[in-house]
Amino acid sequence: MKKRSMLAWLLVLTLALLAPLLGMAGEVLAGETPTTPDLIATAMDSSTLYIGFSTPPEGWSTEWEVSGHPNMMVTLACGQVPFPEDETSVNLRDSSHPGDMRNKTVYVAVRTVSDTEWDLATEWSNKYQVKIDQDGFILSVDEYEESPTDPTTTTTGAYVSDPTTTPSSTSEPTTTPTTSESETDPTTTESETDPTTTESDSDSDDDTDPSGSGPTTPTTGPTTNSTLAFDPNGGVWGDGTSAPVTVHANAGDEVKVPNAPEKEDDEFLYWKESKTGAEVNPGGMYKIPEEGGFSFDAVWKSGTGKNATASFDPDGGKWQDGTS
Repeated sequence: MKKRSMLAWLLVLTLALLAPLLGMAGEVLAGETPTTPDLIATAMDSSTLYIGFSTPPEGWSTEWEVSGHPNMMVTLACGQVPFPEDETSVNLRDSSHPGDMRNKTVYVAVRTVSDTEWDLATEWSNKYQVKIDQDGFILSVDEYEESPTDPTTTTTGAYVSDPTTTPSSTSEPTTTPTTSESETDPTTTESETDPTTTESDSDSDDDTDPSGSGPTTPTTGPTTNSTLAFDPNGGVWGDGTSAPVTVHANAGDEVKVPNAPEKEDDEFLYWKESKTGAEVNPGGMYKIPEEGGFSFDAVWKSGTGKNATASFDPDGGKWQDGTS
């Protein structure tokens, strides 16, 4: 009996000693960072971006960001979605965003952040590249693939000219011995007017902003060769404006057609292309057949509004209330 009592006391003592260690292990597990989330982004309409992502674990939220650079350090818009939500949407034309996204290529990503520790977060997810026109409308949404040798992914903030120009700038000292042997040595003249030096210098200009404000954003492709103009034709857009909307793209691209405008007392039917007569539905996709300009006008059906008025004349008679 005494032995059993002693064993019971030893068991209780052992559990008492292990309890703090088990608690510490639980705290360590609770503080572990979850895996980096997966991201899916697509255009919901001409100005709204849909963002879908992996559901975060309990105690964590999802932070999304629209950045002017793929390193996600130039914040143009951002927000946080709580557990257990796994999607959100962003109106890129919303004036409350901290950055102007018109006529830019922006980058979208998400990461999982702790609800209790502000500095605990995962790496950024896979990124999407969004092209936006000068009016703030979405031109395209594509998954962005980072290149390990892309100089724009460095954290120095800017990158230098083409590295192939370095040898040409250091090759001048090699001309010194030739000059000492013969002042009229043609090799000296050739090195001074070497056309390759000019080519290297011109290459370095390709990597900088033509406005001189600094390095450009990553190249998003060649200059567009087609323009699509959508004229509301007396109607107004959802934001109250009535100016035509212009979309820039390349022949063969599929672009999203703007949503239908509104016009008092008239019903919108479709968009009609002026050259081919093609009829296009709002909110759909249109494949550009060739290079050049295309004009789409809104086609309306008149007299379908709710504000019509009918008049009835008794023609010399009187109504039941005695009026005429």
